[in-house]
Parts: sequence; structure tokens; C-alpha cells
Amino acid sequence: MQNLPETFDVAVYLYMLPGGSLHGCTTADMEAQGWILLSTEIKTMAVPPVNPVQVELEQLDRQETAIRVRFDEAMGNIKGRRAELLALEWQPEWADKEDDEA
Repeated sequence: MQNLPETFDVAVYLYMLPGGSLHGCTTADMEAQGWILLSTEIKTMAVPPVNPVQVELEQLDRQETAIRVRFDEAMGNIKGRRAELLALEWQPEWADKEDDEA
């Protein structure tokens, strides 16, 4: 994996949204959305001295945990619904009529 640089330049755009609120973002050409560009600045950001492999592994762990939580919830819902259905005593309507005729 390639070494990370010490700094990184990013363009920051300051927009005024309809209604007067301000929004800073890194997305250009928001004028088509009705935003008014007030200023643009290039900011130099320091890149932290991190191990990118370790950072990505931690991110994957967080994603795995989030997916597992959703999976466990969905499985719990399925098991709960299955238990509700198995607890029902169901007989078709025609079965009652046959019992009455006999």
C-alpha cells in the first residue's frame, strides 16, 4: 500500500441556501439547486500518522457489527412470528360444517 502524504488540499465551498442559512461543503456547482456561492477556499489539511490498514480493519469491524445487529433483529422477528403462528389453533371453516352435519 502506498504511503500517505503529510498534507492534503481540499476545496471548501461556502453557500447560502434559500432561506439564508449557510452551508460549507466540498461539492461544487450547487447553484443548480438554488444555492448561492459566497466563497471558495483551498484548505490544507494535515494527514494524521495512521496505519491505513488498521483504520480500514476497524471500519470493517464496525460495519460487521452493524450488519450483525440488523441480522439478529430480523431473525428475532422471524422467530417471533413463527412462534405466534405455531400457537394458533386454526381449522378451516368447512371443517366445522362437516362436524355439524355428522
